[in-house]
Amino acid sequence: KAQDIEDTVFECHDNHGKTTVLDMDEAQKGALNGMIADGTIVPGKTPLDISQATKTNNGISLPPGKINIKKNDQASESSGRNLAATVPSGTKYFLAVKVNDANNLQLGDSTAEISDNIFGTGQDDAVNLKSQLGDCSFGELDVSVDYSAFSDDYANAKDENIVSLGVMEVDISANLVTDSRVNIRDSVTAAVNTKLGFDLPGPFHNVMYILEGCYNDCGWEAYAYVGGWNSVYQGVNY
Repeated sequence: KAQDIEDTVFECHDNHGKTTVLDMDEAQKGALNGMIADGTIVPGKTPLDISQATKTNNGISLPPGKINIKKNDQASESSGRNLAATVPSGTKYFLAVKVNDANNLQLGDSTAEISDNIFGTGQDDAVNLKSQLGDCSFGELDVSVDYSAFSDDYANAKDENIVSLGVMEVDISANLVTDSRVNIRDSVTAAVNTKLGFDLPGPFHNVMYILEGCYNDCGWEAYAYVGGWNSVYQGVNY
């Protein structure tokens, strides 16, 4: 439907996890939707050629015409661009991030409560994300918050930065009330990168951003990217 295409927002990710809106005309949005539907483009994996694009206040503006796929560019897992390279079995390392914005807005749940609610690390939440993913995969998928096996390159993910099992806290410069969804997400990514000393996703398969709420650019309780490493939650919806 035309209204569906008009409401669709496409975003691209750089090697550091920064998100930028792709500013396209309606014909290009329709073409891109079609390429995703027929498998020509895999969200989170297929690199687009934006060499002729220009940066604007709204994001990256593509020139009119055909959507081009970047040739001979196989995104590596270490680059952070091969976001669709997910495997539905084995041990997957998760990290939850409790966010405190510029106005000191943060979820009332403690990091220990968040850890228990998501990973079942306490005694109060036997049914949680970890247990459900394990059950649904018949025990093939193990959500882990044991980072002890990480290499020294990721040493900061094994120290006091992780205040409760699988959970860290960051202060961001963005304002939940006035900033856009994209700006807030980018601000969290930058804060986590700085605190941990490496660029996300690093050794993690999924990083969950937990916000106090949504006041601008809302209409969602949580969102994630197809095949991506990041998911964002507002309020108790994690």
